[in-house]
Amino acid sequence: MFATRFSRLVLSLFVLAGALWLGIAVARLAVGYDAFITGTVMLKSKLSQPVLLQTIWLYTSLGMWTTIAFGVTSVMGLWVIWLVRSWFKRHGWLLMSAILFAIMMPAQAFVIDADLLLWSFFDYHTGMPLAQPGEIINVFTSRFSNQAIGITTSLVLLSGFTLVLFTTMRPLHNNTTEE
Repeated sequence: MFATRFSRLVLSLFVLAGALWLGIAVARLAVGYDAFITGTVMLKSKLSQPVLLQTIWLYTSLGMWTTIAFGVTSVMGLWVIWLVRSWFKRHGWLLMSAILFAIMMPAQAFVIDADLLLWSFFDYHTGMPLAQPGEIINVFTSRFSNQAIGITTSLVLLSGFTLVLFTTMRPLHNNTTEE
């Protein structure tokens, strides 16, 4: 199935983009939540406005990289699913992974859609804010206080890590049938 160079390239791009997506998404959450008092959605009072705006810009730019990595992961993942579709009966972990991946795609699209407003507040070339600092901070705070976005982000990340576990543990794998 992965005998051609093209199919190996597609699989390699899928794995590389997926690893980048998961890593950047975790880093992004760490940056974003660092602006808040632990366990709340109240901003830390010790952060000055320029530092807070820089944190929001870093969070936003990491979001752009997360989106690019997930876009590549999605395209390559759909291609890989198409390549291995004949293996689904013998290897249940592949079918479970494909279903989980298909569910993740619209959920991650929802999160990306929620980030569009925040992205529009910055110039990507310079990182300079294009709106009033209070407006940017308000949108950033409301982004983290929105439960639907928070839950969706968490579930997408958990799904991504579950896909990694499926590929390493390979549950429902039938070893009796030759490829």
